[in-house]
Amino acid sequence: MGNLSTIMPSSASYRPYIDKIFEWATKYNIYVMLDLHGAPGNQNGDSHAGCHVSNSGYWDTDWNKQWTTKAVVALAKICKEKGKYCYGVEALNEPSGEIDRDHLVSFLQDSIK
Repeated sequence: MGNLSTIMPSSASYRPYIDKIFEWATKYNIYVMLDLHGAPGNQNGDSHAGCHVSNSGYWDTDWNKQWTTKAVVALAKICKEKGKYCYGVEALNEPSGEIDRDHLVSFLQDSIK
């Protein structure tokens, strides 16, 4: 998991692409929804959601939820900065039905705050 950030560190590498998307959105009057598609620990067990380690993922840990919340906050700050062309932020894409519902609701409430 720790080696993933050496491939393309998010702190410096993704922002220019996000900014370009918003340039196009402004130019063509398109609204953008920022989506946290893959969370630390993989929230659904599918390979498209990040590090694929099991059928249900292992996102439901305090550490992973804290890092996921940090990512959601970072996306929300970008959304606020981009103004009207940012439609919103999806806090967690397609979480597994195997995740404890109370844990998921608690995470969503915390990330929205």
